[in-house]
Amino acid sequence: MASGIYVSSSAARARLEQLETISNNLANMMTAGFKKQEAIYREIHNEVHSSLGSPDQAQGVRLPTRFLPEDRIGTAIDYHYTSWAQGPLDETNNTFDLAIEGQGFFSVRGPNDEIMYTRNGRFTLDSEGVLRDQGGFEVLDVTQQQIRIPVNQGQIEFSYDGQVSANGLPFAKLAIYDFEANPDAQNNQQAQGNQAQGAQGAQGAQGAQGAQGAQGDQNQSFLNQPNLNALLNTQLDPVGRSLYKVQDANLITKPSSGIIRQGYVEGSNVNAVYEMTNLLSSTRLFEYSTTAMKAYNEMDLQAARDVSRVNA
Repeated sequence: MASGIYVSSSAARARLEQLETISNNLANMMTAGFKKQEAIYREIHNEVHSSLGSPDQAQGVRLPTRFLPEDRIGTAIDYHYTSWAQGPLDETNNTFDLAIEGQGFFSVRGPNDEIMYTRNGRFTLDSEGVLRDQGGFEVLDVTQQQIRIPVNQGQIEFSYDGQVSANGLPFAKLAIYDFEANPDAQNNQQAQGNQAQGAQGAQGAQGAQGAQGAQGDQNQSFLNQPNLNALLNTQLDPVGRSLYKVQDANLITKPSSGIIRQGYVEGSNVNAVYEMTNLLSSTRLFEYSTTAMKAYNEMDLQAARDVSRVNA
């Protein structure tokens, strides 16, 4: 079988996943607080050759190393990158529509009392006066408790820093969080590494350094993130409804520098023209890849027919 069919099939599958990502962006273009995603590719051809060897190795010219046809896949989706760019602030004049201008997330209590975070500030009151998001989850204050709005107590106002007031009298403060890596976790990891090196002998220390190096590099790549966007992409997992949950316990929250805009909601940061252009481009590339797959398949069929005639 021609190896090109595996390369073209991997390209087709990667483009199909990209089309699904673009379609999801377009479907949520009108969803408040939605952040668009992009599919990030990685080339695995070099990884295969470095870890599995080459076809010559498989033939015994060098060391006999596994080299299967599926190892020839050239590209794959590595991860989905979330763009945290600010979406447009749309004025609604609704009392409980809130938008964050700048960095920060609202905090809500999700299923099983799990704390989740969102940029979607389209809130409502239930029959008991509890502030909830569109999914029915409680919006939390700075003490991680529900916010109960006193009914028939006059005008409700949310200040720039999240202070909630009725007729000018504050009674709660809305939680707006940012994220950062926990410095204590980094110090503990460095201390553990130093202790391990001190306990090792001369020969054992060399082996320990090699083993700890790979894990240490992974930890440092996260703990020393200078870019907040990169930090959020590695540690916040989207769960739907514009909600996100924290993946790493070492990620800690801190008060945000963003300000609250009452009577506004943040729209999605999806650019319709950009997404439609990507949609058309990815569709064409997907068609090219499937056409190449068919061509390679015809080559295999023709080769099988020619071999049968020669043997006859």
